[in-house]
Amino acid sequence: MAVYSKLANGEYAHATSAGCLTSGIAAQYLFEVARHLSIAHDARLRSQDANKRRQRIQAST
Repeated sequence: MAVYSKLANGEYAHATSAGCLTSGIAAQYLFEVARHLSIAHDARLRSQDANKRRQRIQAST
């Protein structure tokens, strides 16, 4: 499989290496993993904040 890309100088370059495709897929996979970890981390922080608010409300009553 050949991958063609236009360079900044207007010329076209191509790569037939499967390594380019593999590294692209790996990069996309790592991006998705990082995105899911970020979403999970955000959810955990929101849960902790909600728990703290709940504890403050209970302590004040």
